[in-house]
Amino acid sequence: PIQDVLDQNRIGDLEDFKSIRFMRMFMTGFSNDITLRFGTLDLVRGEWRRYTNSPETGNPLPSPDPTTVDVLSVNIQENLDRQPIPYRTPPGVEREQLYNNNTVINQNEQSLSLRISGAEGLAQDESRAVFKNISMDMRQFKKIKMFLHAEALVGETLNDDEMAAFLRFGNDFTQNFYEVELPLKVTPHNLSATQEEIWPEQNNLDLPLDLLTKMKILAMSAPPEDFNEQGVFSKFDYQIDPNISAENSRIKISIKGNPNFGQVRTLMVGVRNNTGKMPQDLPVRNLTGEVWFNELRLAGMDNKGGMAAIVSVDANFADFANISATGRMSTIGFGALEDGPNERSREDAQQYN
Repeated sequence: PIQDVLDQNRIGDLEDFKSIRFMRMFMTGFSNDITLRFGTLDLVRGEWRRYTNSPETGNPLPSPDPTTVDVLSVNIQENLDRQPIPYRTPPGVEREQLYNNNTVINQNEQSLSLRISGAEGLAQDESRAVFKNISMDMRQFKKIKMFLHAEALVGETLNDDEMAAFLRFGNDFTQNFYEVELPLKVTPHNLSATQEEIWPEQNNLDLPLDLLTKMKILAMSAPPEDFNEQGVFSKFDYQIDPNISAENSRIKISIKGNPNFGQVRTLMVGVRNNTGKMPQDLPVRNLTGEVWFNELRLAGMDNKGGMAAIVSVDANFADFANISATGRMSTIGFGALEDGPNERSREDAQQYN
């Protein structure tokens, strides 16, 4: 990572990478003649950046941070024989294929990995996360889904439900957001490493987005004592929708402020120490482990079209009066033939004069 190189090899008053005028690469210390063959020198950008504040309070993390967080990628090409758990694509996911000169080339498939380590690990109720900025309208979708995997580090222990993964999205990270939290089932080491064992069904996030709408309605009418110290209102999914049984409930939903589905600007994924919490009521301890995030996606697009109409009326009453009237209306889902679902109207409109 170039940020680490900057911290270790800073010369002069250079503070950041906002004003780079040139790049020079040189090598020294050779005693014999050599031949160098260069490939392509590229700057590789990662879309996910580490969140340097506490997701709970928004305050900066301590420096130095006793919890080590490594943001990695695991993929089918480089980690097929990974130990202690090899990488496999999630169930139902097929690798894209590139057809070139009568040759079929399977494209790489990978997941985002957060590895929590360090002398102290992750303390109770603490979390670490990565984020990226987006611009998305989620109103035309019905579900949000994601595959998750959890494993213990070599030589360490991690039990089921001790570590939870969370997804936070909204207008910002601290004042207006939704958060979805799911306790994770741990994949033991040295299994046969099938797709179903590496990506347990219990770890699949499959959340109807209408639960978030109901959650927002509950939060708007909730008394102040139902909010925590940071102003976050939380419920389990079965407390929001009575059709969900408490025995099958695993998802915890939280809301703060007034987030808007139509203006989602931030996206955050992370891990949290879930020990000492109900309903699991696990013994409190610091945790280490690794969590994979894969195929975060919106599903169930509402592709229903709308309609529009224009009416124009001109009337003449002999020599007494002339009357002209026009009106137009359009419904949700109306758009031009070339418009995609995201470009169509998201509201009913009426106009007349």
